[in-house]
Amino acid sequence: MNEPRYKMRISRLTVDKLGVKLYDKVSAVIAELVANSYDADAPKVTVRAPMGELLATKHRGKLIDKGYTIEVSDTGCGMTPDEVNKYYLVVGAERRLDGRGDLSKRFKRKVMGRKGVGKLAPFGICETIELITAGGRRDFRG
Repeated sequence: MNEPRYKMRISRLTVDKLGVKLYDKVSAVIAELVANSYDADAPKVTVRAPMGELLATKHRGKLIDKGYTIEVSDTGCGMTPDEVNKYYLVVGAERRLDGRGDLSKRFKRKVMGRKGVGKLAPFGICETIELITAGGRRDFRG
C-alpha cells in the first residue's frame, strides 16, 4: 500500500518570522493549537505538557533541549490527505476565501483562524512536529 505524500515547502526566514518569532512562548503555541481544535469542531481537547519546567537551558551560549514532549489531541473532524495538502500545508491560506468559508463544518461556529500561519506556531518551540489526523481513508492513493 502506498502511503499518502505530503510536502510543505517554506523558507527558513518565513518560519523564523511567522513561527519562531511570533510564537516563542509555550503558552502561546498551546493556545494556537487549541484554537485549531476549536476550528475543527472538537468537543474535547487534551493537552499534555510539562508544567513548571523549562523546556531547554543554555550552557556556554548553546541551547540544550531537555527532551520534553508537548501533545495536543482533540476529537475534532480531522482532515483527509487531500485536505491536508490543499489547506493545512499551504502557509497563509485564508479559509474564508479558499472555499471552506468562515464557519466550522459540524457546529457551524465562526472559526478563530485568520491568517493561515498558526500551524507554524510549534516550530518556535519544538524540534520535531508530528501531525496525526483521523479524517482520511486508509486506502487513499496520493
